[in-house]
Amino acid sequence: MYENALEWRFEFPEVLNNDGVFVGFDVVMGNPPYIRQEEIKQLKPILQQRYQCYTGIADIFVYFYEIGLHLLKSKGHLTYISSNKYFRAGYGEKLRQLLTNSTTIYNLIDFGDFPVFEEAIAYPSIITLSKVKPEHNQVQILSWNTTKKEKIAEFVTVLKKEGLIILQKNLQSDGWRLESSQILDLLTKLRNFGTPLEEYVNGQFYYGIKTGFNEAFVIDRETRDRLIAEHPSSAEVIKPLLRGRDVKRWDLQFAEQYLIKIESSENKKHSWSDKIEKEAEKIFDKTYPAIYRYFSQFRNTLIKRSDQGKFFWELRSCIYWSEFEQPKIIYPNICKRNEFAWDESGYYTNQKAFIIPCNDKVLLAVLNSSVVMFLFQQLLSKLQGDFYEPSSIFMKDFPIPTATESQRQEIENLVQKCLDANGKNVKNIETEIDQLVYQLYELTPEEIKIIEG
Repeated sequence: MYENALEWRFEFPEVLNNDGVFVGFDVVMGNPPYIRQEEIKQLKPILQQRYQCYTGIADIFVYFYEIGLHLLKSKGHLTYISSNKYFRAGYGEKLRQLLTNSTTIYNLIDFGDFPVFEEAIAYPSIITLSKVKPEHNQVQILSWNTTKKEKIAEFVTVLKKEGLIILQKNLQSDGWRLESSQILDLLTKLRNFGTPLEEYVNGQFYYGIKTGFNEAFVIDRETRDRLIAEHPSSAEVIKPLLRGRDVKRWDLQFAEQYLIKIESSENKKHSWSDKIEKEAEKIFDKTYPAIYRYFSQFRNTLIKRSDQGKFFWELRSCIYWSEFEQPKIIYPNICKRNEFAWDESGYYTNQKAFIIPCNDKVLLAVLNSSVVMFLFQQLLSKLQGDFYEPSSIFMKDFPIPTATESQRQEIENLVQKCLDANGKNVKNIETEIDQLVYQLYELTPEEIKIIEG
């Protein structure tokens, strides 16, 4: 396996002292490999022992940063082009901390999903640094997303024109944000304001139902009507279902999709729950004969699927079934902007949408506000095509302000207008909501200008 390996001690004798001891390279340059953590499972025990940046879900390029620093001599320089995922991903926290606290960073460039490499979706970034502890260092930064229309051939010109200077200490371990000091100061103010969203909603963030086999459990209106016509018991377990794509800002666009809701025996005691499988199946057939016949065509796949309850015709265990039928906020798991809607009709959702059970339309107003859109831009990682993924794990620390009773009443009235209009032609109402939300966050006119771009 070492047949074509580079024997660097012979090729670069200068990195050894007179006693043959390694002293380091002056420069390390590279494009670390991007291999997902799922493909290096066998290496993880070794990586855990050797690298302080180790986390169980870190991709392999993270370790190339640490080994690059080990290969440098004191005051040596490193330049890498790699994925930008370590800027904000949880697995990059230890690496961010190492680089911020132990090196002097000169340039930090984020290309986002700009196609620097024509045949790869790489989300590339460039960093240049030296192995010197920082002292009041300033970093030149650039987010190529803001200059997407520029040709890559004009990179040097764009860097000089659009690049910003920030203090290295502003590159926090909880996430690197390539923004001006004014934006970072505003972000700090917001993050220290109000109550974290997870605490505000008592941890009640839930993703939609995972069936393990949508072809069987998700049906259209025609199939629903036929199953109910075949046997009226079917109506008991067929529920209206929203997909992520059906959830819009202020509006739900029901597309006549339905969920066959057979709860796991772990969550609900059915007449078959305590029986052995053969007997339980006969009882299920007798209880919901139309559903049973419909499932029969998918029998082998239903049996093999991993997401299931005690029996193959049941859905996986879920402790929050009842929350779907309560008043709630619904939002898609992938979106280009903050798109939160209100539901009092008992819709269920698939796994492409999240729900926040609550009866709080002021929270809905805040989540659809320009302030939260600003938080999306600053705190959420960008996916390809300028999409965001506002999962609860990424949104749980979003600050939610407190409103007085009179403020709540005023905001709720405006929210209701947006809901009554199904989110159509509500720009002026949204502007009024924004002004009230700015007051809740105690923003200055200068800070509002930053929020509004």
